[in-house]
Amino acid sequence: MLRFRSLEVGVIAALAGIGGLVALGDRAEGAYVRWGLEGLVCLLAVLWLWRTRRGVWRPAGVVLLAAAAMLTLVLAAPGGHAPTVETFAAPLAGWLFLGTLAWLLLRAVAPRLTQQRQALPVLGLASAMSIGMLACSLGMWLQAVDIHALPGNPVVTTLAELDRQRERPWGERPNGIFAAGTVAGPAASFVAYYNRTRNAPTWLPSAYTLRLSDGGEVRSDGVSGVRRVAGWPDCGPHPWQRCLRAGDPVVIWADPGWLVSAGERSGALLATRLIAYGTLDAFRDGPLARIVATARPFGWLGLALALVSLLPAVFGLRAALRLRRTATAGG
Repeated sequence: MLRFRSLEVGVIAALAGIGGLVALGDRAEGAYVRWGLEGLVCLLAVLWLWRTRRGVWRPAGVVLLAAAAMLTLVLAAPGGHAPTVETFAAPLAGWLFLGTLAWLLLRAVAPRLTQQRQALPVLGLASAMSIGMLACSLGMWLQAVDIHALPGNPVVTTLAELDRQRERPWGERPNGIFAAGTVAGPAASFVAYYNRTRNAPTWLPSAYTLRLSDGGEVRSDGVSGVRRVAGWPDCGPHPWQRCLRAGDPVVIWADPGWLVSAGERSGALLATRLIAYGTLDAFRDGPLARIVATARPFGWLGLALALVSLLPAVFGLRAALRLRRTATAGG
């Protein structure tokens, strides 16, 4: 059997790979490095699981460490989109939590049971955990499918197009729309800005005015943090400051809706998810492509975990049959 210090090898490989990703920057080679490292993490996890298969806590720890390593690689990769990763955090954490409980039930608790009447509770608990794990994994996959469909989102460049999208049922545009135009405001003024250092001011307004290609203007909700902006250019007197000026081209990802002011209704962009600097083509090739690429591995992971989610029910049935066959009938 192959023998090596798997922990040291894994840590060194992960650190070297992350360093390689940083050195490669935004070049295409970074994607191949990331996929290679993710494959290495999976291989090491399988080997660790095989070597620790007779334990109780170590296999669970291996899975949790492998999941942490995969998330680190995704976040450290060039172009990784942290808010997209966050959308998968809850279902992935739920799957890991239920999977750990199922493992402890079947590996540590079930072998110690001695009563036939305990067979049904074991089967019921294992099946319930399987159902919960399956729901979490399929939720990840469905979320990835929705994100993968984002390039087909409706695009709005005029008030007439905005009106048409607003009248459509929500089910026909569940992922919102992309509104492309320019930022309205006094000439050459700063409309919004943020800094990547803590010792400089940040201003992200609660609302923006978007001027569309037909000259019409529409109000848009703002965003609450810099993780919801993309590609803003450097500007202003402070180092590391980025901003939007009046007249800058932007693409706003939001839902179409109504704004009521002084008893009158007008079109608006609500629940803004992202404000990206640049033209629609630049948005598709840049921020949108990064969002889709970040979500893709989670979709495949969700499908793989859906199959694994069936194992607690299978082994729960096996444990229940064993209790029925060999345990005592005590009350």
